[in-house]
Amino acid sequence: MAPEQHLGEAVDARADQFAFCVSLYEALYQRPPFPGTSYAELSRNVIDGELDQAPPSEVPATIRDALVRGLSRDRADRFASLHELLAVLGSVISPAVPPRRRRTLIWAGGAIVVAGLVVVVVALLRTPHAAALQPKDMAHAQIEFNDAQADYEAGRYEQAAASFLASYEFKKFPTFLYNAGAAYVGLYRRDHDPAAARAAIAAFKRYLAAAPAADDRPSVLQQITELETAVGAVP
Repeated sequence: MAPEQHLGEAVDARADQFAFCVSLYEALYQRPPFPGTSYAELSRNVIDGELDQAPPSEVPATIRDALVRGLSRDRADRFASLHELLAVLGSVISPAVPPRRRRTLIWAGGAIVVAGLVVVVVALLRTPHAAALQPKDMAHAQIEFNDAQADYEAGRYEQAAASFLASYEFKKFPTFLYNAGAAYVGLYRRDHDPAAARAAIAAFKRYLAAAPAADDRPSVLQQITELETAVGAVP
């Protein structure tokens, strides 16, 4: 979560940008950007802007600098939009990526769906990741992801959740499950439908089962608890 979320302040799209940078940092460096052995310590470091020192790696300096900016404590110091951040990433990967696919990356912005973008960015930035992907499955997953993104931005949360789940069936990236849960949360908040809250709970639990070492586990568990309390579900 972004510093403003830890402080209980109002949030905007720059909080999603922060979350995206956290996920991409972890995927590229195999460690979280903020140190902390407990949730309280992690929260304090995020609020204080105590960014960990990135380990030596082959990640381009431009990517590192972009992530540091996106992880700024003050939201005003981050990129004006996720599109602007992705444009910087696109400028680094552009020599190796076909134009059509590059446009998909650069313009694949959105609110809560940013976590799924890490899948695309890592695949393009890191050859070992890209080599492990099956083109056919990745293409199907990308199609479903694009549909989910469009549905989410249009407020079609139920369709978005279905597309995220379909993406997961093609490629077992746990973040797709998280995004499905987030879409169901959007549906619940809009319609106050307990069934949507229960679907979100189920998706979040699937996410944690698929990614038992997920760094956002405490915050996801908190979301599950809040939803279970709201609908009177039994943990």
